[in-house]
Amino acid sequence: MSAVLQIRVDTKSPFRLACERALFEKLPADLQLERVALQDVAEGTADADLFIADFADIRHAKTYTALIAQKKLPCLAVLRDNTPAATELAMRLGAVDVISYQEISGDRIGFLIDRVACSMGAVPVSTEQKQVSVSELVPQKHEFIANVYEASMKLMERMPLSQLYHVIAEQTASLAQADSAFVSVLNETCDCLEIVGVCGDATQHQGFQHKLNEGVAGRAWQSQDIVVSDRTDDECELGLWDETAQRVAIPFQVAGTFTGVVVVAANPGIAELINSVDLVRLFQRAIATVCENAKLIADQHIEISRHVALSKLTQQFYEADDLSSLIDEVCQSLINGFDAKRATVASYDESKRKFSMMSDWLLQDGELQRVNFANHKLMSESASQWAIDNKSLSFTPRGENSQHDSATVCKMKSVLGLGSSVVLPLLYEQTVWGVLVISKSIMDRDFTEVEVSLLELLAKQLSSTVLRQNLVDKIHFQAYHDSLTLLPNRLRFETVLSSIVADSSNKVENCALLFLDLDGFKSVNDNQGHSIGDKLLCGVAKRLAGCLQDRDLLARMGGDEFAVLLRGVKSRDSALRIAMRLNKAIEQEFSIDKYLLKVGVSVGVSFFPDDGKTVEDLLRNADFAMYEAKSAGKNCVRCFNQVMANQYRQRLSLEADLICALELGQFELFYQPKVSLSEQRVVGVEALVRWHHPKLGFIAPSQFLSIAEEAGYIHEIGSWVLNEAVEQAAIWLKEGLPPLKMGINISSSQFVLEDFTKSVFEALEKYSLPANSIELEVTESIVMKNIDKVIATLTALRDRGICITIDDFGTGYSSLSCLEDLPLDYLKIDKTFVDKLDYGDAELSLVNTILSMARSLGLHSVAEGVERGDQVQKLHRLGCDYIQGYYFSKPLPAFEMAAAINTIESSFTSISKVS
Repeated sequence: MSAVLQIRVDTKSPFRLACERALFEKLPADLQLERVALQDVAEGTADADLFIADFADIRHAKTYTALIAQKKLPCLAVLRDNTPAATELAMRLGAVDVISYQEISGDRIGFLIDRVACSMGAVPVSTEQKQVSVSELVPQKHEFIANVYEASMKLMERMPLSQLYHVIAEQTASLAQADSAFVSVLNETCDCLEIVGVCGDATQHQGFQHKLNEGVAGRAWQSQDIVVSDRTDDECELGLWDETAQRVAIPFQVAGTFTGVVVVAANPGIAELINSVDLVRLFQRAIATVCENAKLIADQHIEISRHVALSKLTQQFYEADDLSSLIDEVCQSLINGFDAKRATVASYDESKRKFSMMSDWLLQDGELQRVNFANHKLMSESASQWAIDNKSLSFTPRGENSQHDSATVCKMKSVLGLGSSVVLPLLYEQTVWGVLVISKSIMDRDFTEVEVSLLELLAKQLSSTVLRQNLVDKIHFQAYHDSLTLLPNRLRFETVLSSIVADSSNKVENCALLFLDLDGFKSVNDNQGHSIGDKLLCGVAKRLAGCLQDRDLLARMGGDEFAVLLRGVKSRDSALRIAMRLNKAIEQEFSIDKYLLKVGVSVGVSFFPDDGKTVEDLLRNADFAMYEAKSAGKNCVRCFNQVMANQYRQRLSLEADLICALELGQFELFYQPKVSLSEQRVVGVEALVRWHHPKLGFIAPSQFLSIAEEAGYIHEIGSWVLNEAVEQAAIWLKEGLPPLKMGINISSSQFVLEDFTKSVFEALEKYSLPANSIELEVTESIVMKNIDKVIATLTALRDRGICITIDDFGTGYSSLSCLEDLPLDYLKIDKTFVDKLDYGDAELSLVNTILSMARSLGLHSVAEGVERGDQVQKLHRLGCDYIQGYYFSKPLPAFEMAAAINTIESSFTSISKVS
């Protein structure tokens, strides 16, 4: 049987070609599509079963509305967008149904045409059973059409695909007046049909599988056509139906591809109806349409979720400031974006061939949970190890075990219900640093090629981000840590201390701040070299750290200075006990290379909040307490107190006044005579600077020179002293005083200047003073620094006739071998050794030893700080060449020097009588 279906499509509509193409594809081959001119229909010379009209154009809509009113034409309205408002308007104008531009190429237009065809009885039939006459079933036909339409409308409601399959089964059973029905779809591998939607007695058979040509569903799959069967010999289906049931299998397609089969157990009457008129094709179209729409919606939902997840991931990659948090967020986003169940990231140490878990997340009962089912041993027995060894992706389909997974790993995946999985090695610059593993549920489809490609891209982005984050972390570490000891540095220490001080909580945390400075470290650097000094600092850092708890903060503040922040100390005594423990720990010898080194540590302590409520106050007070510890003899502990605060304020005041002292001419030179015992006369003077403070009067060098050196003013003061002393020596020479050597003290910062020798020569030239009229006094600490450069500088000075004196001999760490190499003229014995002449035999004193050494080196000897006649006699007897001290004269201003010289030289007569 064949029939002509007359359908009119507006030739002027923009969708005409697409619509006709869709109709030719959707209609059965034995139905015909005829074009009927609208004018002929309007004039009554032609008719049509259905008009497909463009209601998007208001002119067309008005024409069709008029024809509908006059002729009562069946009209399908095509809308640009079938919004509820547009649909309501079209239906009110008389359209039997509506369709959008986007749906023309889909299955819905075929479904709507089938409705019209079925209502005309124009559908051919082809099944396994004998056909019956349609005319005998006309009443049932119309009722069935109405039921199909009602069921179809129910299916059109939006719902997830998994729910839709169950609704299809329910509507099919209702339509066939049957007790049960099920929907089977092709599984991932397309090798069987699997029941995914059920109702009635079929509910217990969810997940049942059919092979091709196996049972009524398998035969419908093979024939791609409706199958009606009452065979009871299908062994695979004996448990699905009772022996008398007839089954109708309706295959359906999605997007032109066979997708699945709807199977219903029908009573004989309904089965005959279906078999006879094949009205179920109308329902078949509806199934295909709703499944396609649901799949499209599901795919769109997946794409949107993936897009959101990937966008979030990309943002995380560029905004990450913490590697651990980033890895966690990546795993969670991958699970959400790829509809996965588990995501794992582990780092890998290539040298040790060992995994370390970084993040492991599992979707369990709809909630993301951090888990740790894997360990480094299990990962080394899995595809993760293979992926790393081969620097290649590993893919495992659902339902299969990877050949690279051990039995234990396979069992664990089975327990967790994991299916398809992708393992990606994480690399940067061809170096493997970790692995990413992502798995779906065993119930879900495999990862698609597109998803795998995206995962590969994300793995590269993750590696780039990790590399960038590692660099950021390295820079951050370098910014907040000392490069030598790897301890936190001053910036980190002050940052942590600031957070404690700025804490606005009601409970104030009691803290102790310890400031430590090594005693004797400079000697190690000078004598053993900086490389040994660096190793010593590392040893000190390690030993200090071993005395502290994890909550305490140890930092290297610079040079040989360290600081400790003791958090939550219970009392001052407990803090002091810790400070003493640190002090005792550093006292023990250090074995560095071939050297056994011994240093001490001076510790200053301040307490928060008692000794300061700002970072600056606490650090300053602890630092000041540390200087008090050094002043007390070094290698001891001192706590900050108010006396120190007053001293510190005085120090600050002096430092502030010192800035202007030179400009205001407040410095003055005093001169102390140097007497020759053999010649019994004054042969020279030592220039000593005094600060004439406007309020405090004269201030001795010992009170302000150290401040000037720390504040950076010592070079200017030293330069002024040099020029002032040279000028005064020149004045005395012109005034006719006996020739006097002017002794000038040189500071270490002054001596190391590149233009130091030049400045000396310029001063001599400026005041026309012979070079042999001055002697420069340098300390042992100066000459022991960079010995080669020191020898070169001293030689250049001495070659011009300038005498060189080593001052305060015996208080430094110079060796006899170094003294032999130095171009020296005088050796000055420190007052501390002169004072010891009061005890014991002078011939056995250290002074005698020094004098003997000076003679052996060909140096003249000078004893300073001589205050009594008996000291003069002992020094004279021991062979000391020159005497300097209060016994002869205190330091005097220049204008008193002539009289002082006369007094000193006249006193030698009485000295001779005494001796």
